[in-house]
Amino acid sequence: MKYSLLSILLLICHLGFSQVSTKKPNSVNLSKLLSELKGYDCVMLYPDNPAAEQTRQAEAMETLFELDFQIIDSLFFIEKKELQIPLFFVMCYKYRSNIAERHLSVLDNPRKIKVCDGRESATELSMSELSKILYENSTRKEKINNKEAFELFQEAQELQYKGPVDFKRIIYCFNKADSLEPHNPIILGERASAKFNSQLDVEGAFIDMKDAILYSLDQKSLEARYNNIGLSYMEICDIASACESWKKAGNYGIEYISQYCDQPFDTVIRDNPDSNLVLSLKLKQPTAKIIATHNSPEMSYCEAEFVIKNLNHPKITIVNDYLDYSLESSESDIYLEAISEDGKKFRFFSNAEYGYFSSNENKILNSGEEYFKEINLTEVHHFPYPGKYKVRIVLRPSDNLKGLKTIYYSNWQELIIVRK
Repeated sequence: MKYSLLSILLLICHLGFSQVSTKKPNSVNLSKLLSELKGYDCVMLYPDNPAAEQTRQAEAMETLFELDFQIIDSLFFIEKKELQIPLFFVMCYKYRSNIAERHLSVLDNPRKIKVCDGRESATELSMSELSKILYENSTRKEKINNKEAFELFQEAQELQYKGPVDFKRIIYCFNKADSLEPHNPIILGERASAKFNSQLDVEGAFIDMKDAILYSLDQKSLEARYNNIGLSYMEICDIASACESWKKAGNYGIEYISQYCDQPFDTVIRDNPDSNLVLSLKLKQPTAKIIATHNSPEMSYCEAEFVIKNLNHPKITIVNDYLDYSLESSESDIYLEAISEDGKKFRFFSNAEYGYFSSNENKILNSGEEYFKEINLTEVHHFPYPGKYKVRIVLRPSDNLKGLKTIYYSNWQELIIVRK
């Protein structure tokens, strides 16, 4: 049985947490919980967002998050050994805490633990086998050494599960913890998540993610953080940077690479094959704004006039008098190419697919005739970063363009991308 533990949810099944009143977290409450627990059915390993029994799981975790679980090692001296393992594993999820090598030696015994996978099935693993799974997949080989920094870190994490979420307070706690223990990758990584998810400081989030990678102390954590920053790049539609990160994410990045990166992308800037067909692009305004960076990225309108001049090309039929405008990776009739300030072709990415339909009569474009179209350049092409870009429209053979045999390119126009 193989588990991916970056995003698993560890719970104890049928423990009766709701009977424990823990208004103020302290060691007394923890002792009370330990004294009331009489055993367990299984340690439950849930994949991402399990559909089954979500309400009961949420209630159990809500109570669990109120408890005081600061000293992991104390669990190894509990008299009731049957309570030791499930609580220890739940704690490892709660604080994403490290199972150290010294713990492996303590847990190295053949005692069987029933493990549920959330699909009404279960298997038995030895205590040592389950411990090794958690140890090998731990995202926390590092630790927070400063006591006050650790307490602030805990406060910030617990605030994330109390609605409405106060992101400003959470970031404040992480900032304070960072000032007490600078360059700690655990603190930097969690602060990055808070900044990014709240959209309060997206640029600062990427700085923190990169610093967390820089100061990572073990390979597993390093690969996990490369995977996380890849997902964040994807959310702001920077698929090229996402792919570069996933290539360094080990096993975590394999699925994303195959899904998003192993697709043909022509990085070469090409010229027109001839002058039989001339494409003209004129921007009505030279500036576009980034309105939202992620969670449905959005750009301001950037209207442009696009003209096809047939100088000496054989007749072209535009089916239903309509040209489909989308991404290069789609099968659209026309798409946008952009060159960033570093001179490289930018790879656009969008999670959405757009479909259009027209019932107009076919448009015939004979030699000597023109075809005019207004385009919102940023309708599906999202720029994640401000700066100066050169953009142009590409016309390519498709089912909607009868008679067109090769690709043609418009003139370049300068487009300035700014923050809202």
